[in-house]
Amino acid sequence: MSLPALLSKRDADTLWNEDGCLANDLILRSSALTSSMLVKGPRLRRTESWDRPIRKLQAANLLKRFAALEKVGVHELVLSGGFVERIASPDGVSGYFICPEVPATEFCQRLELVDPALNWDWNPSLGGRLAMWHTDMVELWPVYPVPGAPAGLMFTVPPEYFHNNRETGRPKGCLKLRMH
Repeated sequence: MSLPALLSKRDADTLWNEDGCLANDLILRSSALTSSMLVKGPRLRRTESWDRPIRKLQAANLLKRFAALEKVGVHELVLSGGFVERIASPDGVSGYFICPEVPATEFCQRLELVDPALNWDWNPSLGGRLAMWHTDMVELWPVYPVPGAPAGLMFTVPPEYFHNNRETGRPKGCLKLRMH
């Protein structure tokens, strides 16, 4: 599906499937995220609501983390979960990214240097959530294309996990967010 579907409220019925998940994979530039229907919302029925302030905050936090990741060579995120679904007030943004082809320890060191204030701990010890979710309502999982990921940093859930509806098991679309 093309980019205008995310920006046009009249296309909301074809954007999501009957489960409320994206019907297809979509591509969006990061610069268009905050003005997209994912943040501003579709045309609503009287019985529906759309939490624009929380979605705007989640988008801002996501873009802050994406900017840091771009500085170490990550140019695309694959997003899934409530933020890209037809859910009025999602509990956060989840997704993954492919790490550059450098050893994982080097990648993590570079990332820590970019913005030491951002927590890049990938140990889901806090109630099954990553530390970044607790501060930013964002979970971005690394996928390492080369061996050498230190213990606790290896992506343990395959990327396919994000492409299936956990409740129904049916395939669902994801949002590929690209820088600029």
